[in-house]
Amino acid sequence: MKTSQTARFLLGVLIAVAGITLFLCICIVPAFAEDCAQMFPEISFMRIPCLIFLYIAVLPFLFAVFKAICICWRVINENAFCLENARALTVISRCALFEMIWFLLGGIMLLICRMLYPGFILAGLVVIVAAAGFSTLCAVLSQLISNAADLQDEHNLTI
Repeated sequence: MKTSQTARFLLGVLIAVAGITLFLCICIVPAFAEDCAQMFPEISFMRIPCLIFLYIAVLPFLFAVFKAICICWRVINENAFCLENARALTVISRCALFEMIWFLLGGIMLLICRMLYPGFILAGLVVIVAAAGFSTLCAVLSQLISNAADLQDEHNLTI
């Protein structure tokens, strides 16, 4: 595949991910929370705080997806190594770092409330480790693209 074809495919995947995430947050998650509150009345008081937690967690994720879509458009337009992409990757890295800290704080709050069940621990650790790795990867890629953009600008000035 050519670079622009790959970027177009990735663009479609990112748009699908954003659409599915919005659909889940608007339609499925509130209904699931209501069902859980009815099935387990002893923890029904946690329905609204959990929804707020998840909605706050999805905001940086969607913003990072938006920044990734912007990067794909620049790659399609043959402008892969530019400072805007480096800045966008830095923003994506910070969003992933926020997700990591947010889920760590959520786990601590569940521990304080004595509601940190093994499934929550496992899911939280998966999100925390994945966000930490993704944040590191994006920070490194941001630095590499910034260096490549500087070299490209220097090369353009030489010619």
